[in-house]
Amino acid sequence: MSKISSGQSVEPMSSYERLVKDALLDLTPTYELIKEPSKIMFDMDELSSPAKYKPDFEITNSFGKKLYIEVKSEYSMSLPNMVNFVKINQAIRRDPNKGFLILVISESKHMVRFATRPEFEQLHIRYAKDRFEVLRAVQAEFNASFE
Repeated sequence: MSKISSGQSVEPMSSYERLVKDALLDLTPTYELIKEPSKIMFDMDELSSPAKYKPDFEITNSFGKKLYIEVKSEYSMSLPNMVNFVKINQAIRRDPNKGFLILVISESKHMVRFATRPEFEQLHIRYAKDRFEVLRAVQAEFNASFE
């Protein structure tokens, strides 16, 4: 059985996370919503101890492949967030059975200004404005991460 888990304790806290949760429930009837996704340990820098990260959502398929999803608005994509996402992405993708998606909810669909910088090219960033586009983006990323 495939599973979907959410980092939110009861209900997603933002309307964007609620939109993503609703779309994830439409992936297939074999997905299950779970309350606690895995915590990811990553190094902030060489001098500090490892930091913990808890994604907004985790999708697991029946083959054990996992896709972690971070949901952001286009306005919350700051340079410090992007730097941290690079470190989180590196920690997650050390395992070939795990992927990381930054899902930006945006009406305008313009690129986040930092996303085009060379140091952020490794990040998997997809854009969506509605439930259908969220579902399409998540399915496309899940397929791309594990082919």
